[in-house]
Amino acid sequence: MSVMRFVVFILVLNPRIIMTPSTPTWVIHNILVSPLNLIFRKSSMKISVEISLYPLTENFLTVVNDFIQRLRREPDLTIRVNDLSTQVFGDYQTVLSKVNAAMQTTHNQTPKAAFVMKVLNGDLLDEHSDKYA
Repeated sequence: MSVMRFVVFILVLNPRIIMTPSTPTWVIHNILVSPLNLIFRKSSMKISVEISLYPLTENFLTVVNDFIQRLRREPDLTIRVNDLSTQVFGDYQTVLSKVNAAMQTTHNQTPKAAFVMKVLNGDLLDEHSDKYA
């Protein structure tokens, strides 16, 4: 199927999509470019991220729990939580963009908060799944 036919197919499939010359580029990207990237992408790099959050506030447990819940609401991420950190597994771009958004929300809601992150290329969850069970 050619790219143009695919684009037309998307527009026919969802008639609520109306694009004009003034349509913001992010809308066009989310409707057309992102689905095409998913189709034509051969494979995506998997990563493992370990995050520790240190809110410098009295209600630090609430801040940490809110951050973890924000990440858990993302269906594309696999989350593991232990006493010292939160581990996030998934596609490189997806993990970094979702973690970035969750961190930004935490920084907007909390006067002072420090994040410490380790990023590893590769999915440790797949390699050591028996250790995380």
